[in-house]
Amino acid sequence: MIGAGLGAMAAAARLAVAGHRVTVYERTGTYGGGVRAYERDGFRFDTGPGLLHLPAVYRDLFVKTGRRPLEECVELVRLDPAVRHVFADGTAVSLPSGSRAGTLAALDAALGAGAGERWTDMLAR
Repeated sequence: MIGAGLGAMAAAARLAVAGHRVTVYERTGTYGGGVRAYERDGFRFDTGPGLLHLPAVYRDLFVKTGRRPLEECVELVRLDPAVRHVFADGTAVSLPSGSRAGTLAALDAALGAGAGERWTDMLAR
């Protein structure tokens, strides 16, 4: 496998369980791929949390690779808000965890009526 990001590591685990010999090559000093932090001008950005919003994907991986259930290996903690966006003009919006209606309402409140539906339409595209 090339790369030690979440997708490549999941593929490697599934290939290994299927009986294949797997070698993982990573060019950086650690595994994790896009799940890391980026710092610039005194600000720190977590670049990977968007990958972690779907625990069902990880539950499936644990089940299909013959490991213990995910919850026995990792403590899952729901964060609320799930994410906070701050725009150049100072406008900020915090999006709740696990609530589509809450997300739409937060977007509408911060960016104007209809912003939530426009966001939904953009994601659907």
